[in-house]
Amino acid sequence: MKLDLDTKTEIQSFVYFLFNGSLFSSNSPYQTNYLDYLLSKPGLLYNCFEVFVYYAQKHNARSANVAVCEYIERVTAGEEPQIDEIVRDNQQDITFWNDFLELAHQFCFDEMQESGIKFDIQSLHGVGSDAVPIFAVWTNLIELDSEKRITNKQYTHDRLLQRFSNNRHGKYIPRFENWEIEQEIY
Repeated sequence: MKLDLDTKTEIQSFVYFLFNGSLFSSNSPYQTNYLDYLLSKPGLLYNCFEVFVYYAQKHNARSANVAVCEYIERVTAGEEPQIDEIVRDNQQDITFWNDFLELAHQFCFDEMQESGIKFDIQSLHGVGSDAVPIFAVWTNLIELDSEKRITNKQYTHDRLLQRFSNNRHGKYIPRFENWEIEQEIY
């Protein structure tokens, strides 16, 4: 079974707005200020993904985005809350969300080098549209079993790296079908 459209959209929208610098409402003082700080601290950036996943699982995407904004407000105000202080009772089932966090970790800490790909995460500052394709391919390709665990993890990972390398180095890769790279937020 494929990931449902609502979850795809939630994930892709979160990534887009986080990296676009527009996760906050337009009247927030943090509207443009948080990106410099988070992009220079991959651990804090990754924590945003953890908060998103926790609240998306326990509540919904709106609650997840609000919780991430609250976390960002705290860290940009000089607090450095422990992630387990925010993500309480994080006894998650092993589902695709765990794999999403693994992908987010690789992305935030630039650990996609196994394929010879290196990029500067700072270059994503304000460009949410450049961050989304990696997560779009992942959300489009994953196949889930009845317990929402990924059954094609290696294939998805390989195609993801192919797409990423296409975006960064122009190397030849097997052609992508439109459905593989479709982004739900446009």
